[in-house]
Amino acid sequence: MHVNDLNLGGHLVKTTSSIFPRRQGGFTMVELAIVLVIAGIILAAGASTRFGEPKQLLRLKDKYLLEWVLDATLKSELNRIVLVLGYAHQEILQIHGEKLQHSKLSI
Repeated sequence: MHVNDLNLGGHLVKTTSSIFPRRQGGFTMVELAIVLVIAGIILAAGASTRFGEPKQLLRLKDKYLLEWVLDATLKSELNRIVLVLGYAHQEILQIHGEKLQHSKLSI
């Protein structure tokens, strides 16, 4: 399948960009997927031994430090977010349970 414009997830993708200039026959779905998928990785697996307590569970103002990061990335233009957990993962999952169900997020 070849297309010149595609509506994915409410975003109209114009293939006249400088990344893939318009060409005869349009673009394949694979070429469009390369342009559209932008992912982020949140590394939150450490034990924070030098700090003395897990930073993922540290409160900053009214939220946990990890919650600030999750809120910012979930509001961003990222298509996918991967959250890497390790130390204290059960407690993190329990505290942030509902927020971790977001469709953009993989744990």
